[in-house]
Amino acid sequence: MTTKWHNISDTVFHYAGLHPDRLALVDGHRTFSYQALARLVGQAAVYLTNLGLKQGMPVGVAMSNSAEHIVLSLAALRVGAVLTELPTEMTDIEMAARVSRFGIVATFVDAGGPSSPAAVAVRVPRNWLEELGLLSGDARAVSPAEELRMIVLSSGSTGIPKGIVTTQAQRMARVAAWSALFHDRWSSADPGTLILPAPPSMSLFAQFLVNQLLMGGTIVLLPKFTMASDLVTAISTWRDVICPIVPGMARAFIESAKGKDLLFPNMRAMISGGLPLAGYEKLDLMKRVTPNIYEVYGSGGFGAVCHLRPVDIQDHGNSVGRPISAPGNEIELVGTDDKPVGPGIEGRLRCRGPNMSVGFYNPEDNARGAEHFADGWYYPGDVLQRDEAGYFYMRGREDDAFVAGELTVYPTEIEDVIMRHPDIAEAVIVGRPNKAGGIDLAGFIVGRNGLQHETVVAHCVATLPAAKRPRMIFYLDAMPRTGNGKLDRPALKEAAIRLGEKPAG
Repeated sequence: MTTKWHNISDTVFHYAGLHPDRLALVDGHRTFSYQALARLVGQAAVYLTNLGLKQGMPVGVAMSNSAEHIVLSLAALRVGAVLTELPTEMTDIEMAARVSRFGIVATFVDAGGPSSPAAVAVRVPRNWLEELGLLSGDARAVSPAEELRMIVLSSGSTGIPKGIVTTQAQRMARVAAWSALFHDRWSSADPGTLILPAPPSMSLFAQFLVNQLLMGGTIVLLPKFTMASDLVTAISTWRDVICPIVPGMARAFIESAKGKDLLFPNMRAMISGGLPLAGYEKLDLMKRVTPNIYEVYGSGGFGAVCHLRPVDIQDHGNSVGRPISAPGNEIELVGTDDKPVGPGIEGRLRCRGPNMSVGFYNPEDNARGAEHFADGWYYPGDVLQRDEAGYFYMRGREDDAFVAGELTVYPTEIEDVIMRHPDIAEAVIVGRPNKAGGIDLAGFIVGRNGLQHETVVAHCVATLPAAKRPRMIFYLDAMPRTGNGKLDRPALKEAAIRLGEKPAG
């Protein structure tokens, strides 16, 4: 797709002129045409300028998945503010830390959201859209998309979140990678309906929102559901939809698909992202949830890197797919000498091209962790291998790898094996320093159906070599999560040191 706009919000006004009555947003019982959405975004842009906000000012939005959230975010982009999507579930302390770290001058939260020390701190009432009706006009920044920026936060799953500066032009350029995945199945000629099951505080969902706006399609906003069955019911009311999900949702859908029938027989595409699923999980999704399952592997600093189509899952399900071909982008696996490595050899992923972000908001973050920018390349911090056919296989994150004995251990390969037991809902492996100065493997497990420790030990003995079996196991009701819903691995590393041991046998 060729980008025609200088501002992401221009898409709304374009389709308001082309298809004024086309459905743009659905939020529960509330529906908004493109014409109505354009009017609200223009009014909200005036509202923001009346608050003193203008181009270049960082603005944080920490709101639920609502029409108010989408209108505010689009208005922030329209006036040229530096939009920073924040997690909805934060403490006052976490909000204050982000305001300070990223220079945020204004925050917008739901009525029950965290307090904020920002100069402008607004709790958005549910009738806010009606209040906008008192305003008129528009307040669009005149700068090109290359000069308009946003901050994409990392999940915080490897420590303190980093802020990646991305231009609106780069965000829009990434749509080409998705066009390469779906071809005519998702385009401006046939945009279909996008189900957004979570707010755009996670980069995956934010990108899908932008994709659908550029294509002029309908976006259905779903609230947060406590029960997976309620999420299934909400999605099932729509036909021929495109639905991005994260692994936790995928596993909940597999667990919900108890009968012989497909859970979502009428879905155009379900796309899993955020973290790779195990090969057997992708097969389970195809057999029990929808045959139209895709997986996309990417990162906040580049967007989609690899994709795996339904036709590839049977033979290459353990891979994250092949690199996505998009104009001007380069994707490589390199050794420690930064020279490309061949098939079967582990290498660090690096990317460059029009999709690549500018860099970190805080320059010191470039030296904090394996994710960094160097010499015109972006290194997400992941280690992969490729096979002769060009499929990439995830080995793990450099930051998570550790040496245990003579082995370099990537936790995901062990976690995938452990989670094949039907009564293990989730498993995480971390390294725990031992008294001899080495590293022991510690496992955290969320079980179900009355899982017994002896069963876990027997499963590990039967499926893992001795060097890759956890020396101790801790049982949790649920894994700790960051505000974005991703696994809080640093918290588990600390817990492994703090908690008493339970030998794994």
